[in-house]
Amino acid sequence: MMNTTFEGGCLCGVNRDRISGNPLSVYACHCIDCQRRTGSAFALSMLARSASMELTSGQPVAYRAALSDGRTKVANVQGLWHASMGDATE
Repeated sequence: MMNTTFEGGCLCGVNRDRISGNPLSVYACHCIDCQRRTGSAFALSMLARSASMELTSGQPVAYRAALSDGRTKVANVQGLWHASMGDATE
């Protein structure tokens, strides 16, 4: 796979980000939290190393959700529409 750069951001355009390098994985998640967050049957996600991620404008907002198995999902989300830009599970 060739080395590439991905650029994106929230729908309102306030927050922009860039990921340099190849993704570790691209997948569709069907968990209840992703279904609720997207209003769909799944969420498409790209897994990348945090060192390759750069916020080029805006400021993310912290988001925490209690999962049904007792774990807590922690995420940074962008802008008014809360597009996810980094998740971890505690």
